[in-house]
Amino acid sequence: MLDPKHLKPYPITPADLYWEKKDIPKSVTFDDIFYSRQSPLEEVDYVFIQPNRLPDKFSKPAHQNVTIGEFGFGTGLNFLATWALWRKQRKHDGTLHFISFEKHPIPLPDLKKIFEERNLHDDLAQQLVDQYPILEWGSHTLEFTKDNVRLTLIFADVAEGLQLLKPQYPGVIDSWFLDGFAPAKNNSMWTDQVFELLAQHSHANTTLSTFTAAGFVRRGLQRVGFDMKKQAGFGGKREMLYGAMHAPTIPSTAAPWLCLSRSPFIEKARPKKVAIIGGGLAGCATAYQISHSGNHQITLIDAKEVASGASGNPLGMLSPPISGDPSNYQQLYTKGFKASRNFILSDIPELIYKRGCTEIALTSKTQERLERFISAPFNSFDCATDETSLTIHDAFSIYPQSLCHWWLKNANSVRVLENHPITDLKKLADDWLVITPSWQEAFDIIIFCNSYNAADHFSWLKRCTAPVRGQLSVTNQPLTKNINFGHYALPYNGGSLVGASFSRENLSLEVSEQEYWDYMTAYQRVLSATEGSAIEPSTLDEALQHRVSFRCSTLDRMPIVGPVPDIDYFATQYQALHKGYPRSKYYNAQYQDGLYLNIGYGSRGLSLAVLCASYLAELITGKGVSLESHLVNAMHPARFVLAQ
Repeated sequence: MLDPKHLKPYPITPADLYWEKKDIPKSVTFDDIFYSRQSPLEEVDYVFIQPNRLPDKFSKPAHQNVTIGEFGFGTGLNFLATWALWRKQRKHDGTLHFISFEKHPIPLPDLKKIFEERNLHDDLAQQLVDQYPILEWGSHTLEFTKDNVRLTLIFADVAEGLQLLKPQYPGVIDSWFLDGFAPAKNNSMWTDQVFELLAQHSHANTTLSTFTAAGFVRRGLQRVGFDMKKQAGFGGKREMLYGAMHAPTIPSTAAPWLCLSRSPFIEKARPKKVAIIGGGLAGCATAYQISHSGNHQITLIDAKEVASGASGNPLGMLSPPISGDPSNYQQLYTKGFKASRNFILSDIPELIYKRGCTEIALTSKTQERLERFISAPFNSFDCATDETSLTIHDAFSIYPQSLCHWWLKNANSVRVLENHPITDLKKLADDWLVITPSWQEAFDIIIFCNSYNAADHFSWLKRCTAPVRGQLSVTNQPLTKNINFGHYALPYNGGSLVGASFSRENLSLEVSEQEYWDYMTAYQRVLSATEGSAIEPSTLDEALQHRVSFRCSTLDRMPIVGPVPDIDYFATQYQALHKGYPRSKYYNAQYQDGLYLNIGYGSRGLSLAVLCASYLAELITGKGVSLESHLVNAMHPARFVLAQ
């Protein structure tokens, strides 16, 4: 079995197509067609939708969130047909999460041609085309918020992909579509290892269907706990298989200290009361995502006002991390950048202030880093380079305050309580009591999105988080483009916004002349090099505006997102981890029931807010996590507890 922590991005090979009889796409690699020559939509309905009882699952309130797993995304026809049925049948506010594994994805031009030839679900197909990702290794999540539909594409070998999404909860997939090419032509998809991994993602009522009736496939699925049956195949095929899990027999291989026993949202059928503490980018994005994951009662609580901290800066810069090393940091922040960028471009492009960002190398070390990034195989950004700079056209500046307010305005019924500092938190029998000086109320779930202030409630966080001061200034110096040079300078209201400092020592809200001089001196060096203007740095008093706020940094620069560990349990049960005992010797971890963290973004709040909020919504609602497990573990709150 592969260990996901050793999996790194690599170039993938797209599907190589030719056209049979001018309108049927066929794989050169597997010498097989992608869909029926007769009626593709009727085939999808017969082979996958009806055997998995999707009309019933979609229409019953008990199935508010439905997660479907698929082997072989191919042309996307199964997804489009499922989406169309969901749009027609659902009678609740739940979410459809469709997770599909594809080793050789079809390039976008070929996909467009297929949709045009077959006239397949025109409006849905166009939405898929609009968000179709670059063909890169790993997971890619597409959000279709109008219909509460999420598509996660895993571009990797199916066995590798199933390990990338190693579940923290046992059994998150409700139905499986096994639709890869025939076993005789694609035997790597139909192995005992794949069946075991599939079973780890399944629960006691998971259904499954596939076009094949091969004996070794039926026996392999039965061996891991599925009751399998045969029925007549579609069109000219004699038989196919369908079935349901009766008793999972394959234990999860996830680390016990990172596992959860259940999802709090599926523990009880009633809507949940959710408190989100903190009204910055993290809190507002989380409120938005949770509100679109079912009919839940959500209250966002802030000690001051929404977007009054670091999220209240006049402008923010959304740009990818620049590194030539495919580390967990680079992977997570790149994935976060793309998630935020796609969301903003799709839903609220009007909030963008200025497109593009030029990275300036002021030192030889920075120049080397830019060069490594440019040549890195995972760099798929729209870039332009010269001797000392790199311009990323995908980046842009944006109004973070407006983004926070948009999320709250477009969330499903989120109550906002401003100027309500949390003074105490008490555990009741089944929920938590949140107490402020003027108000108190009980909640099933509490999500702490209040930056470094979360340490006021969990003392262990003080050992791994710290407030970091950021000061920025608005000047009347005109600027034509967004610039990053260790600090940043952004065109703003005819002048420029320059900053921000990054100080762990100075915790004052007073404006610092030294910090101002540091970033303004660097800014003037950049202007001299790029704009041809040699201007002396302005004095502190000449700036039009200053702003000081604090961000939350962590020891390893990764965010802290996930369930709050039970410190006493971890201390007693996992104190011998360093001795290397097998995982089977340990019980699954225990967490403080209903408590979650979403903090530690540092200076990358715009890059992380969408990704982390989406992950947390998936985790809490139990509808299937679309983020690779090695990245989930890299930002798991328990990592710092285990290290103590």
